[in-house]
Amino acid sequence: MSKNDTVKYAILGLLNMEPMSGYDIKKHIETGIKHFWNMSYGSIYPRLNKLTQEQLVTKKIINQEGKPNRIIYSITEKGEDELYGWQTQGTEIAQKYDTLLLKIFISQNLSRDEQIALINDYREKIEEKFLFFKKSESDFLKKSYESEKRFLYYITLRSGILNYEAKLKWMDETLELLEKYDK
Repeated sequence: MSKNDTVKYAILGLLNMEPMSGYDIKKHIETGIKHFWNMSYGSIYPRLNKLTQEQLVTKKIINQEGKPNRIIYSITEKGEDELYGWQTQGTEIAQKYDTLLLKIFISQNLSRDEQIALINDYREKIEEKFLFFKKSESDFLKKSYESEKRFLYYITLRSGILNYEAKLKWMDETLELLEKYDK
């Protein structure tokens, strides 16, 4: 399945949580799922228009004084059925594009110090995200799983934490190996 198809289901899934504007959808992406799935702001509105044409979502225009009209999208029963069908089919392993791994794989022209610098730079960024996720987990655990939505948020947060732990462990091992073996 292409990423373009997944955009369709991501939008349907978000609208299945609650009716939203295109802006609200982008906000949900930025504050919730961007750590594991992202789409450009420019792809949201064309996809919403197509979903409306396919009768998978409806739109309601809300007039606002002194502001542009607000368009709120809601998933239809047909959209719910489409989403359910996608959610319950098997999931393929996602294509992984890891720029650091590509750079390291083809880094025979770099000095050992340059290879180490690449990893150290990336490690700092990963550690920052890891610490952010750990803080989010700590904050989350102070509250209860008061809703299914919060519980599912926690499960995806744990995936992020464990993924970043694994990346940090791999980078530490790799740095040791690079320092141990001279070119």
